[in-house]
Amino acid sequence: MTVPPDESRIIGNPNKILNQRFIPLKIVLIYLLVAVLWLLCSGRIIAALAPEWATLLNAHIVQDGLRVALTCTALYGLTSYYLTALQRAYHAVETSARRYYALIEHMNEGVALFDVIFDADMRPVDVRVLDVNPTFADIVGIPREQLFGTSGRRSLLRDNILHLPLYARVAQTGESTMYETHLATVQRDLLVSVFSPAYGQCAIVATDISARRRQEERERDFLHRTIEEATEGKLIICAREEIMAMAGPAIAVWQIAACQDFAHIRNAVGDKARADGMSEERIFDFLLCISEAITNACTHANGGTLSLHQGPQALLAIVADQGPGIPAMHLPQLALRRGFTTGGTLGMGYKTMIAVADTVFLDTGPHGTTVGIDMGLQPPEPPPVIAVPTDKW
Repeated sequence: MTVPPDESRIIGNPNKILNQRFIPLKIVLIYLLVAVLWLLCSGRIIAALAPEWATLLNAHIVQDGLRVALTCTALYGLTSYYLTALQRAYHAVETSARRYYALIEHMNEGVALFDVIFDADMRPVDVRVLDVNPTFADIVGIPREQLFGTSGRRSLLRDNILHLPLYARVAQTGESTMYETHLATVQRDLLVSVFSPAYGQCAIVATDISARRRQEERERDFLHRTIEEATEGKLIICAREEIMAMAGPAIAVWQIAACQDFAHIRNAVGDKARADGMSEERIFDFLLCISEAITNACTHANGGTLSLHQGPQALLAIVADQGPGIPAMHLPQLALRRGFTTGGTLGMGYKTMIAVADTVFLDTGPHGTTVGIDMGLQPPEPPPVIAVPTDKW
């Protein structure tokens, strides 16, 4: 069976091994030629030097001839046996290699093998692409033929798929790892597994998770809009960067390590709100919301930071921590279900903030939680009342 050119890089040239079936016969013929020459020449030489040994020599020639025949037969049998075993072993390796090759070639995941190149100080400077499967070439948007043997810096550095320090660590230690990345040039999100098949090499398996990521974003957006509508716009879930950009520069920042730390801060916040013309009732509500947010930060993240920002006719307090965050599946219960909690408390913190603050901004996740509490200096105007036509039936 002819081996495809690409596949021969993996399993070698089978004809070079399989066509050696005549080796045993060649060995026997060479041995037989040498033995016959020895028998013929040695007899004549000895007869010329010692004629009295001629009769005895003829008997030895017959014995040696029989010995040569038996030796040739045994040599041919043993050589054929070991060559057959070698051919069977090669066929097993070839079959395994073909299965492996077919598996890699038809995987939905992109697979690539690299040699990591180090400088004299063992710092990673580049990778050489040893092999890729068609899916990998499709993912990065580069023809497969253009990747073989090329520098990774020239062919792959344009995207975030190449992480030299990470690849070098895996190639040297053998410890596998995973990471997620976004390829801006082809607008794809990837989950990349990295492992080392041999020292100095690393292999990656890249899974395209773009569809899953888009679905997650749609579900997250739907959840956020549902919560915003259910709370009549009083709880808005957004990114921390959006909250900080909206807040602007802070007029004061405090570090919070325990709930008791807010005791000496509340006077400063109250004085600022009072100086800006906020009523005592709204000041009480504002401080209550801040206290609830700080309690959450101390309970779930062992503290955080409180910053105060001046807005147009409003004050914005931001409490940020680096705790584990709130799972997305718990956000509806946390905002809407009375008594729901994730920390063994009374579960009224967020409900209280939503009830008395003008607007609560929330960003939460594994990176931590950021809560923005917006309180206007004056009460917001009540929503317009929509007149319902009288039933005249």
